[in-house]
Amino acid sequence: NNRVLKREEVCIITSFFYTKLVSDPENYYENVKKWVQNTDLSTKKYIIIPININYHWFGCIIYNFDLLFKFLQEKQKEEIKRTQQKENGTVKTENDIPKEENDENHNNNNVETGETESTIEKNGKEETEGKKEIKDESDSDEITELPPLCQILTFDSLRGIHSKDLDPIKEFLIAYAKDKFSLVIDKSWIKMKTCQVPQQPNM
Repeated sequence: NNRVLKREEVCIITSFFYTKLVSDPENYYENVKKWVQNTDLSTKKYIIIPININYHWFGCIIYNFDLLFKFLQEKQKEEIKRTQQKENGTVKTENDIPKEENDENHNNNNVETGETESTIEKNGKEETEGKKEIKDESDSDEITELPPLCQILTFDSLRGIHSKDLDPIKEFLIAYAKDKFSLVIDKSWIKMKTCQVPQQPNM
């Protein structure tokens, strides 16, 4: 059943975590680094953090942190592979192929397709523009390819927004990824969302 959570997908952090996290604003991550050194948060679908501020309790759940990690790790592997191929000279470009072989292949293609030199010259500009458009589209795809968003879901019976209160958690997640896995997470990839819960009748 896909609706049943596995124990290893969830991490429930102690209620003292947030208090320790914000104890020194100079470096949030260093405040709690030892607290998570034996826990692999990158594999957790849900990270639950209870928070107490001014004698008021509310909770937050970090969601999709594992998917963000998987995406960035795959990108990291691809980048390492490309770098190794360049260093080893295994990436072949058109310039790496001997000119004679290029000319021979070019002539053979013209014979097989029945194209004349005039036809090639006529379509040359269109082909060049087409390649340019394809390249531009390819570049655009690389630029616009974004990782899955990680969300910090807030559950507060007073309907508080807590944007500033949750910023230290954002900073912690970013520093954790960089320290443990050498991954760079952009702050904009972590979004906050206030969830609707029953409101306290005494406030």
